[in-house]
Amino acid sequence: MQRYKCKICQSTFTDTSVRGRPLSQKLFALMLRKEGITLSKIAEQFDLSTPAVWKWVHILEKQEALQNKNS
Repeated sequence: MQRYKCKICQSTFTDTSVRGRPLSQKLFALMLRKEGITLSKIAEQFDLSTPAVWKWVHILEKQEALQNKNS
């Protein structure tokens, strides 16, 4: 199986079927977090664990920062 590397965050991935929640939900969670909503409240809204939401927000913020840096 071929592995690829993201040019933005350097994480590796394979060309497999999509898993997990849609990106739109993750971006919505990020927006809620930026508005000051707690991770636990966001997790409750999406019926997820708080660490899962933290991971979404952390990864998206990191990608956003790298894109801004490269702009």
